[in-house]
Amino acid sequence: MGILAGLLQVGAGAAEPPAADPGPADPGPVRSGAAPAGGAGLRGEVHASLGGYGWWGVGARAEVPVVPDGVVSGDVRDALAFTGGGDLYFGDINADRTYYNGGAYGILVGLAQWDFYIGDWSLFPEFGVALYVGDPHYMPHRSVAFPALAAGVGARYTFGDGTTSVVLRLSSPTGLQAGVVF
Repeated sequence: MGILAGLLQVGAGAAEPPAADPGPADPGPVRSGAAPAGGAGLRGEVHASLGGYGWWGVGARAEVPVVPDGVVSGDVRDALAFTGGGDLYFGDINADRTYYNGGAYGILVGLAQWDFYIGDWSLFPEFGVALYVGDPHYMPHRSVAFPALAAGVGARYTFGDGTTSVVLRLSSPTGLQAGVVF
């Protein structure tokens, strides 16, 4: 009887299915200032601008990951993204109006942005093109729009919940920008 009970016990244990593999650990929420996980991570941004020659304005951008896992191997956390958007400049705080006095104007931008992640911070250079749009009587070459090269540097700090960041950028031709990333 003891042998029969032992065989039944061994047989019962063999019939149990193996434990399921839990798979990879959940990476948690995607932080807006952190490298987007797995290619996800379209980011939006709204900002205020203090442009060249004393003009102030507002703008918005969208950022789409191109190489979300970065181009540098090793311990460096980086990502390459395309960012595009525009700024509308309203007023001149420069009283002598020596450069442009044609009313509101806009600048559209398309840039490659290379993010480097250090904890809750992201530092980035960006390079691309810009398109000025304004009154042709005051624009260079007397045209409604003209292209220019664009370049800048910036920093983004991500808050604890990982979904909201603040950004500070200094660039040409858009000037100094401060905003919120979501």
